[in-house]
Amino acid sequence: MMAPFNDLLFPDEKMLQAIRSQTGSWVVKAFLILIALSFAVWGVGDFVSARIQADDRPIEVGDASISAVDMSREIRQETARMAPLFNGQLTPELMRQFGLVDQVVNRLVAQTAVDALALELGIAAGDGVIGQQLAAEPAFHDASGKFDPSVFAAVLRNGGMSESGYLDILRQDIRRRQLVTAATIGVQPPAALVDKLFAYRNEQRVAETITLTADKLPAPAEPTEAELQKYYETNAERYRAPEYRKIVAVNLAPALLARDASIGEDSLRAAYDEQLDDYTVPGRRKLTQLLFDTKENAAAAYAQLSEGRDFDTVAKDAAGSSGAIDLGWVNRGDLLSDEVAEFAFSASQGGYSEPVKSDFGWHIFRVDEREDQSVRPFEDVRDEIEQQLALDKATEDGFDLANKLEDAVGAGASLEAAGSQIGVEPIIIDAVDQNGGSPEGKSLVEQFQLSRPFLTTAFETEAGKTSILTESPDSGFFMLRVDAVTESRIKDLSEVQDQVVADWKSEKVEEGLETLAADIAERLKNGEAMSEVSKAYDLPVTQSQAFVRETGDPTANIGPALSAQLFGLEVNGVATAPGEGGLTVARLVEVRPAVQDETRHTALTQQVSAQLQSDVIEQLTADLRARFGVTVNREMIDQLY
Repeated sequence: MMAPFNDLLFPDEKMLQAIRSQTGSWVVKAFLILIALSFAVWGVGDFVSARIQADDRPIEVGDASISAVDMSREIRQETARMAPLFNGQLTPELMRQFGLVDQVVNRLVAQTAVDALALELGIAAGDGVIGQQLAAEPAFHDASGKFDPSVFAAVLRNGGMSESGYLDILRQDIRRRQLVTAATIGVQPPAALVDKLFAYRNEQRVAETITLTADKLPAPAEPTEAELQKYYETNAERYRAPEYRKIVAVNLAPALLARDASIGEDSLRAAYDEQLDDYTVPGRRKLTQLLFDTKENAAAAYAQLSEGRDFDTVAKDAAGSSGAIDLGWVNRGDLLSDEVAEFAFSASQGGYSEPVKSDFGWHIFRVDEREDQSVRPFEDVRDEIEQQLALDKATEDGFDLANKLEDAVGAGASLEAAGSQIGVEPIIIDAVDQNGGSPEGKSLVEQFQLSRPFLTTAFETEAGKTSILTESPDSGFFMLRVDAVTESRIKDLSEVQDQVVADWKSEKVEEGLETLAADIAERLKNGEAMSEVSKAYDLPVTQSQAFVRETGDPTANIGPALSAQLFGLEVNGVATAPGEGGLTVARLVEVRPAVQDETRHTALTQQVSAQLQSDVIEQLTADLRARFGVTVNREMIDQLY
């Protein structure tokens, strides 16, 4: 499904939402301009090959082009946004696997094309429109609710953005909004369509269920030789061994070279000292804030606190106060300025700061809890530093080793001899499949640092041949030789007999469950009560909650497949489908029409409207692609990422 077009064309709206939430708590943190994922309509299939030059322009849309610098910045922002989902381990290989680079490329293509159309049509955002937008933005208002240039400047400054940069984005958003509004105005779903869709999605069912599991059946007997042989022959492809290859390689993967790297104690200590900030846990405070409009009101409140008056009472009664605002845990950098942070962090636990001024007024902070700065000792991080230095050294050494390796092999040396010349022992893998597995079912990927390019090369190289020097995603290099190929084959029964027996028994259990389920379903269809059938088979009955099509009812073992069947039945209809751990037989007890809900109906109308509008935008962008022409230099992008 195509990403919502608002997210793509109007990133400024998300930025403003971020500003609002941050100023609302009076803690201004660095905000990111969140730009949504791409239009799916923009493919990345139009690729050319070119050598990278200093003024790289990997993307062209009509007469416009996007520089590698701009693209790289966007990719870094996307990586920073997505990194938490990968626990900070978002590698270039994962970026490619999940299509993050292509998402950025698609986004840039779509934005550039839409901007080109806006320019072609003469759509502009004049200073008057910009001024109206700024005046209407609450994030830039003062205490009286009016636009305040000093507040505007402070918010942008604390967010790390220049005024010109922000205004450029705002102008761009306004142009796009005008264009999209013109394209989608009046695009609304018919009321009858929404009514039918609402009724379809929200009608409910109630059912009774019996779940059958393997423990309700006797264990199957051992198969005879004839039964086992027949089952093996019928399912022979299940027992096919993949193709295996014997590989000799000089693998200059940094993680592999780092295993033999030796880092001196002095170097470890020096790295620790250089990176001390990385091992320093900054102090933080849990703060509650009072914000005042004038210095006099803040001073009066501070005097009352100094006399021992209760903080919450002062917060409630003090003139010109915003009331108590819980800021939670904050670091120094989370606060509005160094001066504000100094006042807030100087107070003792349970104490109050003296009033301090910021662009937003006068603050008094109560320190509810405090944690002082701490430093992780060298001994705790020594192994971590050693691993990183070893990896850095291996990566740096790898480039020189790769050149020497290529020269040695080019001069006629075997991989074994070339490895000996450069001081790297070749690895020998007796048998590996194309996924890095051994015949014993063990993964060899970690042991030998087998990257995807390594395995692909291993299975594209002819037996007896040596590959060219190839780079891997971890900034490593490798050359390999295929010494032997073991073709894929069906394993002999003697090799897999235990597995075949287990599979045969599992199938017999499934057959037994299906037979039992069919018997129960037949009795229910013939009119027997669920309670009678339950008693006859000594199986419990579960009454479901009312459920809709999409959710089913997991508590009654009604998953998507069974739910779909039940919504196609009349009351007392019977259905069977796989459930948790077995098969579930269900009888439909009740059909409930959708309950009208204005809020959900409105939300559905908006959802359908957005989809219809997205369809219009998809048609528009398809036209733009044909009109302007799009070229994406895949080779250049692959070399960059």
